[in-house]
Amino acid sequence: MVQTATKPPAEADTANDRLQVREVVNAAQREKILRFRDRIMVEERGVEPDAMSRREQLDQAARDEAARHLFLTSGKAIAGCLRSYTAEQIPPSDEMNAVYELSVFADFDPAYLCFTDHMVIGDRWRGSQAPALMTAAAFKLARGCGAHFDFTYCQPALVGLYEKIGYRSYSGYNLEGGEGLQVPMVLVMDDVAHMHSINSPFTALAMLKTPDQSVVGWFASKFPEAAGRKVKALRDEQKYVGISDPSVAPKSPAWRAAV
Repeated sequence: MVQTATKPPAEADTANDRLQVREVVNAAQREKILRFRDRIMVEERGVEPDAMSRREQLDQAARDEAARHLFLTSGKAIAGCLRSYTAEQIPPSDEMNAVYELSVFADFDPAYLCFTDHMVIGDRWRGSQAPALMTAAAFKLARGCGAHFDFTYCQPALVGLYEKIGYRSYSGYNLEGGEGLQVPMVLVMDDVAHMHSINSPFTALAMLKTPDQSVVGWFASKFPEAAGRKVKALRDEQKYVGISDPSVAPKSPAWRAAV
């Protein structure tokens, strides 16, 4: 979901010192964040919102309103944002049900299923800790709300990267739309053994709540190929700096209450 770029070390370090994850707390703030997101998607990703059908536009607007939005600040500037919501907050669309094969997950309470998407990082901060901080905060937000599965998508070229932090490609479908071809991924948030085996930076975060091994066993029985796929472990120096720090969390009373 995030384009990558390299920055001179000095610039990246300076940006890292100012980065802070926050959660949107009112409609005006959300509108500002959505304007930032749409601008990045149009100017830097070439995504044209007008290319969506009227039905798709209404669906996305409903998800924007129901979702919890995280954003990253660097001083007074917005550096990035994403949205996160559960199937309890707003039911998945027909397309999401098909692409993510959600009928297989029908045994679970809707609150167990979280969706993290529309993550964008401003060009200046893509070589900094920004993607790591946003991903870590999204993980803890979902986990703190009671989610056990986090669904997302990425470009085919980034599947290997997402697998190295714990996500799995499991669906026989792909998502095609304004952002181009995208591969559905899922993170089994209780599968600490898998995260540990690949040296995932999410391992410590997954332990913030007692893992439910029945969820891990269920996924392995339903998607044995995905669960058994070997992933080369990250070296310690490859981990996202700061991503596994339990102190990284959005600055909002609602978040502190959730965890």
